[in-house]
Amino acid sequence: MEGRTASCVWSTPHNQLVESIKERVDARGASGYIAAAAHRDAMDRLRELAERLEEEHGAVLAAVAGREAAQGAQATVFTSDTDDMNQLLVGHSVRVEKA
Repeated sequence: MEGRTASCVWSTPHNQLVESIKERVDARGASGYIAAAAHRDAMDRLRELAERLEEEHGAVLAAVAGREAAQGAQATVFTSDTDDMNQLLVGHSVRVEKA
């Protein structure tokens, strides 16, 4: 976890939830399991925000990839719609691959 700091958060989940988690991991792995679930939730929310912004303001992913490429970074975009993404990134040295 280089570059990250850890914080202590106390929570009292319902017994059914605790038992469900313990069925998946041993007692020492419960905090990691909860941290991973919180991380997945944060990434899901970020993905939802990006999708909403893309619907409202155009291709966010293409804009970010294009900016990165313009700054000299190597950028690769993984998408299910490669044709559309290639059109959005014309003139940028961004690799587009099928997701």
